[in-house]
Amino acid sequence: MEIIQSYAHLNEGSPYLKKSENNKKVLNFYSFLLSYFTLKKYYGKITMYCDKKGHELLVKYIPYDKINLIENENKFKFWSYYKVDIIKQMSNDFIHVDSDVFIFDDLFSSFINSNNYDAIVQDKIPKKTNYSNTYVNLYKNYLIKDNIFDPKLYDGRCYSCGTVGLRMRIKDDYIQIAEAIKKGFMTEKKFKINYIGMVCEELALYLSKLKFGFKVYEILPHKSIIKNGPAITGNMMKYTHMYLETKYMPNYVKLIRSKVIKEFPEAIDYIEKYEKDVMKNSKYLKEICT
Repeated sequence: MEIIQSYAHLNEGSPYLKKSENNKKVLNFYSFLLSYFTLKKYYGKITMYCDKKGHELLVKYIPYDKINLIENENKFKFWSYYKVDIIKQMSNDFIHVDSDVFIFDDLFSSFINSNNYDAIVQDKIPKKTNYSNTYVNLYKNYLIKDNIFDPKLYDGRCYSCGTVGLRMRIKDDYIQIAEAIKKGFMTEKKFKINYIGMVCEELALYLSKLKFGFKVYEILPHKSIIKNGPAITGNMMKYTHMYLETKYMPNYVKLIRSKVIKEFPEAIDYIEKYEKDVMKNSKYLKEICT
């Protein structure tokens, strides 16, 4: 089972930051580093897929065991689709973990060691909090016309794929739906929905599950998600996902940096190198180090 991560540098900046805040992107390094070391602790070799610019600006400062360079051909509106492009490249069963996800226990072995599961995801988003739940109704004619998905099967939910893994036996079925959904957006100038990336990647997997009957392992139990929400459930399961702009907030970055140094002292050299080369002129350096 391959454990992988991916990163493509976006010239437009982060979708989670205002243009005026793009200087915060240098803070990405700390979450990437902690994510890498927590995964390395439990699963050994970690492979990073990235573009050349992403490698030069960030990835080269982190000791990934293997790095594969693949350029990102997607426009900014499909900013998260690079992950799907990487999934298309995979030839072995894998688990992809976003670089703002930290695990503090062995959370993947139930999937890795049981061939009964077709996929693993972070969690299943309830209908009430699923931002993409209008897609199927708004685009039902397109879904029906091209035989992509039967809207009658949809229950309003979606997968959250901070962590997502697939067995090769279902990869093509998932990619087929993801590509079809993306194709449906390609010629549109004005979109009926926001969260296009979420629809193309995460909702596509949920629709695949409903269409093909995949058996999916959810790291964060759905009953707890409904009762407690994803943040509290994540704390209970020793799983942290730095949602949206939180990974760029200096107060959180300071905590992440301290945790890396405390739990993984072998990372100190990498931190010092990055701060010397990249962070020396950043106004945030003093804030996160004191």
